[in-house]
Formats: sequence, structure tokens, C-alpha cells
Amino acid sequence: MVYQFVERLNSMACYGKSKNEAKAEKFTQIKSSGVKGWQPIIINGIYSYETMRSYTKESVSFANWVRENFAVRDIEVAKTHVNSYLEHRMSKGDSAWTLKLIRSALRKVYSDANLASNVNLPDRKKEQIIRSRGQKAMDRKFSVERNRDLVDFCKATGLRRHELKAVKIKDIYRDEDGKLRVEVNQGKGGRPRCVPVVGSLENRVLEIVAGKDVESKVIENIPVRADIHGYRRDYAANYYKELSGKDFDSEGKDTLAMQQVSWALGHNRLDVVTRNYLG
Repeated sequence: MVYQFVERLNSMACYGKSKNEAKAEKFTQIKSSGVKGWQPIIINGIYSYETMRSYTKESVSFANWVRENFAVRDIEVAKTHVNSYLEHRMSKGDSAWTLKLIRSALRKVYSDANLASNVNLPDRKKEQIIRSRGQKAMDRKFSVERNRDLVDFCKATGLRRHELKAVKIKDIYRDEDGKLRVEVNQGKGGRPRCVPVVGSLENRVLEIVAGKDVESKVIENIPVRADIHGYRRDYAANYYKELSGKDFDSEGKDTLAMQQVSWALGHNRLDVVTRNYLG
């Protein structure tokens, strides 16, 4: 049954394609069909390697649990145990984030956006986020000084780990307004974007790339202990301040600046940026 889950997910792989374009195409199809009113845009593809890894891991865990506890060997029969599995994981104390990831993975497997809707999962709360909040044990084993170029480049651009691995010297340029930018050819979901460099760190980025061949990578080595998400938070805060002229404040937030930060980070939803980066 594990094989059935993995094969079904692999059949949905759409790496290198644009999720936005797929949504736009789906929207056009719905509109041309004559359906009235708002309709959710649901696409079946998986556009990110990281999403595929996460969904595969959780689906395999579910498959093994069903097989061990109910002797089930068929993927469709296993579907009847999804609710019980989520309740089991809740009883183990899994976080709201993990539980919703599991449900999203299984909804993707079964192409059923309403799967387990009657299971009341706990709400995700910002104060429960522990990633990149304060110093962790692993942070003490990572030398900022020995990795100064990596740290400064991350804080200047807010790139994800896989984006940092791919970016080359030739991808850094000035636009028609003189703003230093980084061309990301394949961001999350395969989407390209142009990332503005934080103004106060433009000269530092130019120092990092000075004298290097245009085909060489900006960062050759990215230690596993580097807190890339934390540096993305630093980028978001500094870029927001550059755009709005003030630190982020939920009571007097600048929505336009938030949207610009969201696009720079490779997100579309303001609530994601507020909750995970600016809050």
C-alpha cells in the first residue's frame, strides 16, 4: 500500500511548471463553463519538491499505521480510516501545523478537498511557533563569523535554502531604477521572481560577488545548521521598514508594504507573511 501512495503522489508531480498559470487556466475553465458565483480553484498537481517530500512522508506514515492496525492493503479502503488517524495523531500531542500538513497530504492523495472536514483540528497560534524564535542548541554550533557571506547575503535577499543553492553571480543585477535585485529562476512551486536587495545591504552584496565568475554560485556551501528561516524574517522586517519608513506594527500596518514584502519572499497571502515573518 505504501507503493500505491507514493505512485499516486508521484503522478501529480509538476516540477518546473507554474502553479499560478495552472490556477489561471482552471479559473478560465470554470468561468467558461457558465458556473455562477465564487468557486474554489483546486488543482491536483504538486509543484514543489519540498511539498512532495512532506506529503510523501506523511502519507507513508498513514499507510503504515492503517496496515498495522487494520490489516488494510488497498489505498481506497484506507481512506475510511483518515479520521481515526488524525484523532490518533492529536492524542499523541502533534502540533496544529503537523496535523494540518497530514490532512493536506491525504486530501491531495485522494483529490478530496473536504476529506476529514468533520475532524476539529486545533487552531494554529503564533505563540506556539518555536522555529527561529530565540537561540537554539544548534545555533551555538553554527559560526556566524565563518559564514559571514552566507548570513549577510541571506539577510539582504531573504532567499530560501534551495534558492540560495541555485543562485549565480549572473542572477544579480540592477533594474532600470538602479535597484539591486536577484533573479530567482525557480522559487517555491517552480515560480520565478525578482527579489529586491535590502538597500542598506546592497554594498555588502556587491562585496560578496566582486571578482567572481558570472557562472559561479554566489554561495558555495550552506551548512545544515544555518537558520535560513530566521534570516528570511530579518529580511522581511528590514525590507518592510525600508518601504514603509517604520517598524512593523499590527495596529498601524502598511498593507502596500506588506504586499511588496510578501512578493519578495515568494508568497501571495498577507496572513502568511504577517504570521510567520513580520508578526
